[in-house]
Amino acid sequence: MQDRQIHSGEIEVYDTELKLLGSIRVHTKDVYSRFELVFSEPPEEQLPEKIFLLPASENGKFISYFCTLSGELAERTKEESGEVFYTMEGINEEAEVLRDELRVYTDFPAVIYTEQNKEGVEVRVKDISVGGVMFVSEEKMEVGQICFFTFRVGKKDITVKIKIKRLRPVHVKGMYGYGCKFEELSNRNEAEIRNFVFHEDIKQRSCERNR
Repeated sequence: MQDRQIHSGEIEVYDTELKLLGSIRVHTKDVYSRFELVFSEPPEEQLPEKIFLLPASENGKFISYFCTLSGELAERTKEESGEVFYTMEGINEEAEVLRDELRVYTDFPAVIYTEQNKEGVEVRVKDISVGGVMFVSEEKMEVGQICFFTFRVGKKDITVKIKIKRLRPVHVKGMYGYGCKFEELSNRNEAEIRNFVFHEDIKQRSCERNR
């Protein structure tokens, strides 16, 4: 399992419409399942219940965390200085999926076909698992839309049906991020994707060890 822990530090916060709410200090709890948002003063406006946490981009990765906030602000005091600060807990809604599925963070081209664009839209895949894929594109697509996703494995192309589940924030201006779920995977395609993810994971781990 790859380490997806966010260490203490500044992180961007977005609402579900991908509006940037600002940057905030965050601590992780239970690796990537629970987060603690840290405020020097109580927020002037109530935060939405659902937010995205977007860490600084590292090695071309486009990782974001979809969280539900507790809404309860706890007042705390630093023992050393007596400084007062405030915290709010956030739960990662996708933690169980991340635990259960081998997912690799990568960067390769693919093509998305939609009812509106039968010629195909070129995209860049940023992570993939046997359950789904996240890609980025300059093209605006709708959540809930059904598309066909084509990418190359070895010397052949695989085409599978996907459903756009969530619009996700990315660091690149003018680009949209899409979290998608594979739909109606055949046994053959599932095996091909599982094999692809497994070998990509081995390749990446080997590269990391050789650095």
